[in-house]
Amino acid sequence: MQARQRCLLPEQLRCVRRKPAILRLRIPGLALVRRSQRAAEWPLAAVAAAAWELAAAEWLPAAEAEAAQQWVAVAPVAASSSIRRTIFSLIFFGIAFGQVEAAVVVYLRTIAAPFRSSAGLPIGEPMPLFRATNLGSLERLLYIELAREAATLIMLAAVAWTVAKNFRTWLPAFALAFGVWDLAFYFWLKVMIGWPASLFTWDILFLLPVPWAAPVAAPAIVALSLVIGGVVTLLYSPEKVPRLTWTLLLIGMAGLLTSFMWDWRHWIEGGAPRGFPWAVFGVGELLGIAGFVTGIRQDQPSIAQVAFEGLRGTQQAGE
Repeated sequence: MQARQRCLLPEQLRCVRRKPAILRLRIPGLALVRRSQRAAEWPLAAVAAAAWELAAAEWLPAAEAEAAQQWVAVAPVAASSSIRRTIFSLIFFGIAFGQVEAAVVVYLRTIAAPFRSSAGLPIGEPMPLFRATNLGSLERLLYIELAREAATLIMLAAVAWTVAKNFRTWLPAFALAFGVWDLAFYFWLKVMIGWPASLFTWDILFLLPVPWAAPVAAPAIVALSLVIGGVVTLLYSPEKVPRLTWTLLLIGMAGLLTSFMWDWRHWIEGGAPRGFPWAVFGVGELLGIAGFVTGIRQDQPSIAQVAFEGLRGTQQAGE
């Protein structure tokens, strides 16, 4: 339902959006106001259920409850179709952008192969890294790569912003685009060059601000979590996110980033991977999942509950 749309029922039961943050459900002698941070609409099914429950309580004639049901049956579904279109667009973008990223990596590995061979480093594997002191004239390529990584993140964020209404919808949109992009990246690398050999093959994830590295399974788990969380949040966007949710998400993210950058000083000196902190990673992942669940499963009263509470208050005031 769009912000400007009015949904009119018979005079005894109608919902009219007066302001972006207020939706009123009017019944004879009663005005119920539900305030929403995102100008949310009453769920159509809940409107119909409330109408029938009010009719059963003899607060609303049965004919008008039936009219509410008929209105719900023919009400526009543009909002839900728009969300589905947004989700599929972000998924298709992530798949295509993952192919582009994989192709770039194939080119970079082809260019770097002779230099890694001359330095005695394994060809076809990103680790160990070149030591910064040994880059010589190739050092400028490092800065080009850092700029490319930053541009990649900006592009993902910008695409999410184009389909988002506010920050609360931008974040899951970005999570969805990022997660699909990351999973598609590994899929296309496997198709193009048969890499990685397994989910426990080490990979360099980012170089900003310091090297991130982990077995492929770790970023794949995070990416899959982002995809699921992004889709669910876009479909069932909560009107208010509790502070506990943000706290758990931020602490979980800090744990994940710590696990990815755990040994960066060793890697930047050309050292080979020497173990991944799965315990730190697992704690960060579980905290992130807990934050997501607390945000989605927040208790909200149904329309019928709010209506009956208001009716009860009106009846008591009349007595």
